[in-house]
Amino acid sequence: MGAEAVSIAGTASASHYSCCPPTSSALGSPTGPSSRSTKTTRPYAVLCQLQHQHLVTVLTALIAFRLLVQLRFSVRESVAGVLALLFCTTHLHYTQNMMENNSILLLTLTGFSFQYEWLRTDNRRALFIAPRRWD
Repeated sequence: MGAEAVSIAGTASASHYSCCPPTSSALGSPTGPSSRSTKTTRPYAVLCQLQHQHLVTVLTALIAFRLLVQLRFSVRESVAGVLALLFCTTHLHYTQNMMENNSILLLTLTGFSFQYEWLRTDNRRALFIAPRRWD
């Protein structure tokens, strides 16, 4: 299995596989490109990935807005911050290229938001909802 196949298999998101079954190309099939049945699985996988990336982008914008409001920015400043995230960073570029950085940002901002809520209100439910690393 080549380095490219390991990279593809190592960075595949779990949420992508929840709506789309893994294809042989996503798992890094060592048999080569000629034996992969990309004609039947590729359009379905691309459609699922596109839906996934748009959902991640919308959720990232919403959680970024929530975090900025929690940090006591005004609604106008929070909207400006979300627009800056979308248009002044590579966030939309990564959406078009279907990269995993947006998923990582979504999980990070969600963790910060719910952990900050727990810190301010001592609400254990917020701490339970926040994503955690299990390393």
